[in-house]
Amino acid sequence: MSASRKRETKETSIQVFLETEGSGIIQVDTGIELLDEILSAIARGAGFDLAGIALGLGPEELGLFMNSVSPMAMMERIKII
Repeated sequence: MSASRKRETKETSIQVFLETEGSGIIQVDTGIELLDEILSAIARGAGFDLAGIALGLGPEELGLFMNSVSPMAMMERIKII
């Protein structure tokens, strides 16, 4: 199951797509290399597809945003929605 979300402000822009039944295809660009590697490792280990671009966001803001996308995909996967 999948979920996507997009948000733009004057200072930041973020777009995320998460597929929980994917094959580990990952395209992430946060502008922070270590954060890209961490997100890629999590998605690869879980077998998720993850695509995301984040401009002007810090790790905390990105974490909060990802936290809002993940439950949407997981609830759809276990048929809560």
